[in-house]
Amino acid sequence: MCPVRSHVHSHEELREPFPPSNIRVRTYNLALATYPTALKEAARLLDQKKTKEASDVLLTALNTLMVVDNLTPLPLVSPAKRLTKPRPSGKKTKTWR
Repeated sequence: MCPVRSHVHSHEELREPFPPSNIRVRTYNLALATYPTALKEAARLLDQKKTKEASDVLLTALNTLMVVDNLTPLPLVSPAKRLTKPRPSGKKTKTWR
Protein backbone atom coordinates (compact mmCIF):
# COMPACT_ATOMS: atom_id res chain seq x y z
CA MET A 1 0.00 0.00 0.00
CA CYS A 2 1.36 3.39 -0.98
CA PRO A 3 1.32 6.09 1.74
CA VAL A 4 1.40 8.85 -0.88
CA ARG A 5 -2.09 9.81 -2.00
CA SER A 6 -3.39 12.34 -4.40
CA HIS A 7 -6.89 13.52 -5.16
CA VAL A 8 -7.76 15.10 -8.46
CA HIS A 9 -10.37 17.82 -8.20
CA SER A 10 -12.50 18.71 -11.16
CA HIS A 11 -12.71 22.34 -12.20
CA GLU A 12 -16.25 22.49 -10.79
CA GLU A 13 -15.11 21.20 -7.40
CA LEU A 14 -12.42 23.87 -7.16
CA ARG A 15 -14.82 26.66 -8.05
CA GLU A 16 -16.51 27.76 -4.84
CA PRO A 17 -18.99 30.57 -4.42
CA PHE A 18 -17.07 33.43 -2.85
CA PRO A 19 -18.81 36.69 -2.09
CA PRO A 20 -17.94 39.44 -4.58
CA SER A 21 -16.60 41.48 -1.68
CA ASN A 22 -13.53 39.23 -1.47
CA ILE A 23 -10.38 38.94 -3.53
CA ARG A 24 -9.25 35.34 -3.87
CA VAL A 25 -5.63 34.53 -4.63
CA ARG A 26 -5.09 30.86 -5.47
CA THR A 27 -1.54 29.53 -5.15
CA TYR A 28 -0.34 26.13 -6.31
CA ASN A 29 2.56 24.60 -4.37
CA LEU A 30 4.57 21.42 -4.74
CA ALA A 31 3.79 19.05 -1.89
CA LEU A 32 7.42 18.74 -0.77
CA ALA A 33 6.47 17.17 2.56
CA THR A 34 5.35 14.02 0.70
CA TYR A 35 8.71 13.51 -1.03
CA PRO A 36 10.62 11.74 1.80
CA THR A 37 7.79 9.25 2.31
CA ALA A 38 7.50 8.65 -1.42
CA LEU A 39 11.25 8.11 -1.75
CA LYS A 40 11.25 5.57 1.11
CA GLU A 41 8.27 3.76 -0.37
CA ALA A 42 9.86 3.72 -3.84
CA ALA A 43 13.13 2.37 -2.39
CA ARG A 44 11.20 -0.39 -0.59
CA LEU A 45 9.40 -1.30 -3.82
CA LEU A 46 12.68 -1.31 -5.78
CA ASP A 47 14.17 -3.72 -3.23
CA GLN A 48 11.22 -6.00 -4.01
CA LYS A 49 11.94 -5.61 -7.77
CA LYS A 50 8.64 -3.76 -8.32
CA THR A 51 9.93 -1.04 -10.61
CA LYS A 52 6.55 -0.12 -12.11
CA GLU A 53 5.00 0.44 -8.68
CA ALA A 54 8.04 2.42 -7.53
CA SER A 55 7.80 4.60 -10.61
CA ASP A 56 4.08 5.17 -9.96
CA VAL A 57 4.78 6.24 -6.37
CA LEU A 58 7.40 8.77 -7.48
CA LEU A 59 5.23 10.13 -10.29
CA THR A 60 2.31 10.55 -7.90
CA ALA A 61 4.50 12.54 -5.51
CA LEU A 62 5.85 14.71 -8.33
CA ASN A 63 2.39 15.36 -9.77
CA THR A 64 0.77 16.28 -6.45
CA LEU A 65 0.02 19.95 -5.93
CA MET A 66 -1.33 21.76 -2.90
CA VAL A 67 -3.94 24.39 -3.64
CA VAL A 68 -4.01 27.29 -1.18
CA ASP A 69 -6.76 29.89 -1.35
CA ASN A 70 -6.23 33.21 0.41
CA LEU A 71 -9.29 35.42 0.76
CA THR A 72 -8.90 39.12 1.38
CA PRO A 73 -12.16 40.83 2.29
CA LEU A 74 -12.81 44.19 0.73
CA PRO A 75 -14.45 46.81 2.90
CA LEU A 76 -18.03 47.40 2.02
CA VAL A 77 -18.32 51.13 1.70
CA SER A 78 -21.73 52.71 1.55
CA PRO A 79 -21.50 55.75 -0.71
CA ALA A 80 -24.29 57.43 1.22
CA LYS A 81 -22.23 57.35 4.39
CA ARG A 82 -19.05 58.53 2.73
CA LEU A 83 -20.38 61.52 0.79
CA THR A 84 -21.17 64.81 2.42
CA LYS A 85 -23.00 67.82 1.10
CA PRO A 86 -20.87 70.78 0.06
CA ARG A 87 -20.72 73.27 2.92
CA PRO A 88 -19.43 76.72 3.49
CA SER A 89 -16.48 76.80 5.84
CA GLY A 90 -17.37 76.87 9.52
CA LYS A 91 -20.71 75.07 9.20
CA LYS A 92 -21.54 71.59 10.42
CA THR A 93 -21.29 68.76 7.89
CA LYS A 94 -24.47 66.85 7.04
CA THR A 95 -24.45 63.32 5.71
CA TRP A 96 -26.60 62.52 2.68
CA ARG A 97 -29.26 59.92 3.27
